[in-house]
Amino acid sequence: MKLKIYLSILVIVPSFTQSQEYNIKDLIYRTVQYQNKADIVGALRFNQKALAMYKRTHNIEGVVTASINIGNLFCTLNAYQESLSYLDCAGKDIDKVKNPIVHARLYSEYGKVYSGLGLYSRSNVSFNKAIKKAAKIKDKKRHDFYLNYIYSSKWYNFDMLGIEDSVSVMQKKSMKLMPSNSLTFTKIADGFVTRKQHLDSASYYLNKALALAHDENDDKAKAYFVSGELYLQQKQPEQALKKYFQALKIFEKMRRKTSLRDTYRKISETYHLLNEEEKRREYFMKFTVVNDTVNYNERKVIGSTVEKLLVEQEEDEKNRTYFILGFVALLVTVLLSIIIKVYRDKHKKKDSLLKEKAEETDVLRKRVNESFGEIVEMAKEGSPFFLGRFKEIYQEFYEKLISQGGELTEHDIKFCAYIKLSLTNKEIARLENVTTRAIQTKRYRVKKKLELPAEVDLVKWIMEI
Repeated sequence: MKLKIYLSILVIVPSFTQSQEYNIKDLIYRTVQYQNKADIVGALRFNQKALAMYKRTHNIEGVVTASINIGNLFCTLNAYQESLSYLDCAGKDIDKVKNPIVHARLYSEYGKVYSGLGLYSRSNVSFNKAIKKAAKIKDKKRHDFYLNYIYSSKWYNFDMLGIEDSVSVMQKKSMKLMPSNSLTFTKIADGFVTRKQHLDSASYYLNKALALAHDENDDKAKAYFVSGELYLQQKQPEQALKKYFQALKIFEKMRRKTSLRDTYRKISETYHLLNEEEKRREYFMKFTVVNDTVNYNERKVIGSTVEKLLVEQEEDEKNRTYFILGFVALLVTVLLSIIIKVYRDKHKKKDSLLKEKAEETDVLRKRVNESFGEIVEMAKEGSPFFLGRFKEIYQEFYEKLISQGGELTEHDIKFCAYIKLSLTNKEIARLENVTTRAIQTKRYRVKKKLELPAEVDLVKWIMEI
């Protein structure tokens, strides 16, 4: 039923002539078929072939639609750089397309990519543009479908930013537009599970989500994953494991790296609860490999994305300056006031961008502070997950540390982590089951590997990076 609704919503333009291999209606229909079978690679090949055909026939709307589809598919694979590349190609010709659905889809996909990179405020800017375009869609079903998708996505962003009032507003708007939506029910259930409240209600919404979700698609996988979280809250690790593996099966087909990373981690933790250490280590290693790949790719794309935003801002300022200079001959008497206005606008925009980044940095810093107690407890309890969790929370510290000392072992890194968390020599000695004198020797060896000068204090150096 959901597939039929989705397809009816996405059909947006008339067919080509019979002699052409792909018309846009078939392109979207078959792309959805691939996605419902979790065959993302097949969908990519199909759309890339269609894109080449649209370019040969000079069909602008076809080129834009196929490019948006490919951008969406790469985003699903967490290949954000490739996704942005195709979305930028679509954006070059978007003004030549009159269909508001195409415009709404483009800005929604930009929002999805920025959200995946953790740029939640920037993501909401793109989603706000998508809302304006979606408001122009005349067909009610399509109008409601796209707005629901956007509100649901902003719901997630506000949740990550910790803006509870806005989370509630987006949830209500989403429920009003599409009261029987699988993903909406899953998100509501996830909220209950995260807060450890109303677990009976969480179970109710998850059952509704699983009943509505199409077999083997992303919505079904997310519902399975949250079901696993619920079973863990209910102290049923065996049942949780079954749900995690059901989710994993779909995520592996879809090749969603962030989803795979989270699922591997939860499976590893659940095996730890079941005292199955061999299985725990197996899935922890899988988690580590995927996590390293995801972190590297995200850092790479975030850098290029921020650079792109700054370049766009500079281009806007340059165009404004040219406009002012063109008016010099006619508006000599008001030239000074115009220059002052442009100067203020320029700094206001820069301040706004800096403020936005500062707010997002504050949110991230808050999360690190909130996680401090948790990571210290893991260290003191000798948790096998301590080092992996430490690397996640103190990612920048970890990267600087290994870049300074290439010969550091995992044990050396753990020792530095203990110092970073302000553990005393006595506490570290207890954790390592050695004497405090051995800890002093260890400090000397680590300092030597880091090639620090004799006058540099290791503890002070670690606390400052």
